[in-house]
Amino acid sequence: MSQARTKNAVEISHGERDLQLGLEHPNWPEEGCPLGDPTEQPPTGAQRWERRPGYLTRQRTDRDDRLWEALLRFPNAPVYGLHKRPARQPAIEGRSNFHTFRVIGRTRDRDEQGQQRAQIGDVYILHNGLNETSDFDLHYRLASQLLENSERPAVCIIRPFPSHLTRYPYSDMFAEKPLDTFLLDSGDLFRQFMRFMLETRWLLSILVPRPSYSVITGGKLVDCEDRSDSRKLAQAIFDEWNLMDEASPEDRRRARKEGEGRQDVTVTAIKTTIELLRKQLLLWSSGTTGERIPASTHPEPPAVHMIGYSLGSFLAQSAFFAWPYAISGNVTLFGGGELRKLSPTAFAQPEEWQSVLHSLRYELDRAMTGDGIGAQDETIVKKKGPRVPVGKIGPLVPVKGRVQGIDVETFEYLRRVFYEVFLQYYQGSYRTRLAEFIQRMLFVTGGQDPIVRPGNVLDAAPSEGVNLINIAGMSHFPTKPRKQLQKEQRDHWLGQLGRIIPAFAKEADERRLDVLRRSWLDDKRESLHPDALEAYTEYKRQLDEVGEPPWSGPSGSGPPLSDRWFGKEIDRITETIAGGAGGWVLVSRNEIPPVFQTEKVMKRYAAALHHSEDLAADEFWLASQRRETLLNNRDRVTLMITDIAREIGFEEVPSVFPARSETPGVAHLSQAQLDDVEDYFRRNWEDAEPGVVRVLSSGEFRPDQLGELGKVVADLQGLDPEDPETEISVRFLPDVWIGLDERLITDLLEGIEVEEGSGRAVTEAAIAAWGTGLAEERAPRKTVLREALEKAGAAAGLEKSLPCETLLQSSLKSGRLSIVEFSRAGLNPRYRGQRITRSRRAGQLLIHWALAYEAAGVEPEEKPAAV
Repeated sequence: MSQARTKNAVEISHGERDLQLGLEHPNWPEEGCPLGDPTEQPPTGAQRWERRPGYLTRQRTDRDDRLWEALLRFPNAPVYGLHKRPARQPAIEGRSNFHTFRVIGRTRDRDEQGQQRAQIGDVYILHNGLNETSDFDLHYRLASQLLENSERPAVCIIRPFPSHLTRYPYSDMFAEKPLDTFLLDSGDLFRQFMRFMLETRWLLSILVPRPSYSVITGGKLVDCEDRSDSRKLAQAIFDEWNLMDEASPEDRRRARKEGEGRQDVTVTAIKTTIELLRKQLLLWSSGTTGERIPASTHPEPPAVHMIGYSLGSFLAQSAFFAWPYAISGNVTLFGGGELRKLSPTAFAQPEEWQSVLHSLRYELDRAMTGDGIGAQDETIVKKKGPRVPVGKIGPLVPVKGRVQGIDVETFEYLRRVFYEVFLQYYQGSYRTRLAEFIQRMLFVTGGQDPIVRPGNVLDAAPSEGVNLINIAGMSHFPTKPRKQLQKEQRDHWLGQLGRIIPAFAKEADERRLDVLRRSWLDDKRESLHPDALEAYTEYKRQLDEVGEPPWSGPSGSGPPLSDRWFGKEIDRITETIAGGAGGWVLVSRNEIPPVFQTEKVMKRYAAALHHSEDLAADEFWLASQRRETLLNNRDRVTLMITDIAREIGFEEVPSVFPARSETPGVAHLSQAQLDDVEDYFRRNWEDAEPGVVRVLSSGEFRPDQLGELGKVVADLQGLDPEDPETEISVRFLPDVWIGLDERLITDLLEGIEVEEGSGRAVTEAAIAAWGTGLAEERAPRKTVLREALEKAGAAAGLEKSLPCETLLQSSLKSGRLSIVEFSRAGLNPRYRGQRITRSRRAGQLLIHWALAYEAAGVEPEEKPAAV
C-alpha cells in the first residue's frame, strides 16, 4: 500500500485554498475551518496551523532565519457585469465573498508570548505571476531574504491576484488555469484587475499611517471620516462592498447568500481583520505623524513597498502609479516593458497571448457603449440549488455617480491605469510616469528570460533610462532552474536582491517623504503649507533650468517647449507687467485658462498634467503666482475668449480638462464648485474695472464689419472686399499668450495722445493697428513705395524693411515681444507649446489676434451651428 507524499510547506494544499476554508463563517477560523485541527499533519518546513481569534498562524522551520506566518481573510471586491461574458464557460461552484492573504515576519522580532517587540517599519507587498497556482516557493524565498536584511522590523504580505495561488479553487493539475479563462474571456482580465485594485485600495487605507494626505495627485483612498478608527474604516469599506454587490444581483459569478440570516461579509468581519493587522501584527499607530509635515528625517511607519513578479510586476506598478503618495517605491522582478511584447511560451503560444490583448480592447469598447450587450445569451447554468440566469447588462454608464457600484471617479481613474500602465496601450503616458518616478522604480531581469527580455524594459523606458539589474543566465522561473548556471545565479543573486531591495526601499521612501515635504498643501488645500513653501523654494532653485530650451532646427516656428520650459516662457510674458512694469499681456484662448479661475481648478490642472506630487505642486504654485501677477496688474491684461468657451467653460460635460494621452486624468468638480468658479471669474475678470475680457462671437463677418483690417484680410484671401457676398470666417482664436514689454508699447503709441481713462482702449487699438499694418504689408497688391522699401531692406540684409515688419523682426530678436503658442496636443508634458521666433508665424498670429479683436463685440452674419 503506497503512502501519500508529505507536502512541503511552500506547496498549497487543497485545504489551504480559499474555497475550502469556510471563510463565510462568522466565527472563522475557530469554527468552520478545516485547518488547525489537532490531528492535522504539518508539512515539511513548518509547524501545523494554529487557530487564533480571527486568523491562523504557524511557525516556519525551513529557513535559517525562523519565520512566523499569519493567514487573514479579506473581502473580495464583488465586481461583475463589466463586459459580455461567454455564457458557456465553466462556472465555479461555491464561490466565496472572502479571500485570504498571508503575512510573514521574523520570529526574533517577537517576545516569548508571540507579541511584536517593536512597531513594524516596512511592509513589502508581494504580487504573483501568471498561472501561479501550486506553491509560494519564490515568495517565501524572497520574503526570507528581505526580512533578514531589512534595517527596521518588517513584514511581507503575499496578496494573490484573483484566481491565483490560494484564490485558485482547484488542486487538480488538469483543471483550467487562469490563462485559460482569459483566452476564453479576455474581458475577464479587466474585471479581475479592477477587483484587485479596489482590494488594494482597501488594504492601503488600512496600512497608511496618516488619516489624510494633503496632496494634488494620485487616486483616492477610502473616503472615511477618520481612517485611524477601525470601526469607521470597516463601515466605509463595507458600504463600498455592499454597493458593488447589489449592482449586479443576477450575475452568475456572484457569491450568493443561501438562506435567511446567513452571516457573510459584515462590518464586524472587516473590523476584525483591520485590528488584527494593525494592533497585533504591525503595532500600527496613526499617532506617530500627527499634523507634522512629512520629511525624510522623520520616517512614518509602516512604509509600504510594492514588489511584483512577472504578471504581478504590472499589478505592482499599477498600484504604485495609482497611489504614489502612499507607496514608497516599486520593484519589478522578471517583468516590465509592454504587456503585448511578453511571450509567455511556458503557458501559451504567442499568438494565443496576443489574441487576449487584441480582443480585450474591443470587449471593453463594447462594454462602454453597450453595443451587442443586450443580446447576451441567457443560458441557464445548472448549479447545486436554484438555477441562476446569466442576465443582461447595458453599457457601463454612471448610475447615481457609480459604475457597477463603483464610485465613477475611482472607476475612471483605475480604468485609465489599466490602459496606460497595465496594458501600456499608450506608450508615451507610461514613459512619462517612469520619467517622473525614475528614482523610485527598480527593474530586475533575467539574461536568459524568453518571456520578458531586458530589451522589453529598455524599449519602454524614458530617455533618462531606468534602474535595471540584468542577471546573466537567469531564466524567468528562478525557483525552477533547468541549468546549473541558473541555479548558481539564483542562489547568489536572490541573496543579493535581499540586500539591494531593502536599501532601495529605504531610499525610495526618503524620496517620497521629501516630495511630500515640499508639496504639502495647507489646511484649506488652497496653497502650499508655509513649511512646504520654504522647502519648495529651496528645491525650485535646483529645478530651474538655465539658458535656452533645446531646439535642433527648422521644424516648426520656434523652439518646442516641454513642461518646465513652457512655464518659464509664460513667466517671461507675465514679467512684462510684474511690479508695475509698463508692458502688456494678451491672452487669447479657445477655453478659459485655469490661471483665470480658482485654486481648485488650478490644482485640477496640475493633477491633469503630472503624476508626481512635487511636479504637480510646482505647476500649481507657479500658476498661483502668475494669477497673482495678473490680478494685481489687470489694467494691463487683455483676455480674449470665444462665446462658446464662455458658455461651456464652467460645465463638466464636456470636461474642462479632457483626458489626453499623456495625463493621469482628473476628478470631476461638483456643481457647487463649478458655480463658485464661475462667480470668481465674473467678479475678478468680467465685472471688475477695468474690463479685461473680450468675447468673440464666432461666425462669418462682412469685411466692413471688421474695419480696415477686414478689407485687407479679404484681399489677403483673394476676395473682393466690396462684394456684398464676401464673408470672413472668424470662428477660432489663436491659442497664444503674447507679452509686449514697455519699450514696445511706447513704440506702438508713439505720436498718439492718450487721454486719462482711455489707456486700455488706445493700447489695444494700437496693437490691433500693428496687426493691420502687418496684413497690409503682406497683402498681394504692392505699391511703388512698398517695392522700394523691400529692395532697400534686401540690400541691407533684412528680410523686409517695411515699418511694421521691421518692428516685428527687431522686437522678436530683442525680446521686446514674446509669443507662446499652445500645443493642440493638450496636456502633453513633453510638448506643451512653442515659443514663436520666426517673424512669419508671429505676424500671422498678430494679424489673427487683431482680426478677432475687431470682431469681438460685433454680431456675426452667421453663427456656427450649435455642437
